[in-house]
Amino acid sequence: MTTAVVEQSPIEALERRLEDFLVKYERLRQEHEVLRQEGTHLKEEVSELTQESKEQRQEISRLKGEVAELKQENTSIKSEGSSLKQDRDVIKERITKLIGQVDERLGQLV
Repeated sequence: MTTAVVEQSPIEALERRLEDFLVKYERLRQEHEVLRQEGTHLKEEVSELTQESKEQRQEISRLKGEVAELKQENTSIKSEGSSLKQDRDVIKERITKLIGQVDERLGQLV
């Protein structure tokens, strides 16, 4: 068997290389466009995430302030509860004395 070797003319070889380069150029141009669109999309996403982050930091700050207010209110309520407990103990002591005095007077009347 013999193989036939077909030689291309220099112009045909250049035309073929040019066609290959054009195909490659078009493919790369399309890839570039896709990547550019993805880049734009990612920039938008970053912008959205940045805005969300800012809003969340503001919400955290607001909640921290609210927690501080609630802690202060809780301290005040605990103090008031302690004062009420002391008042209850004083009243209980007075009632116990009064009951003792009533029992004593009833004992004297009988």
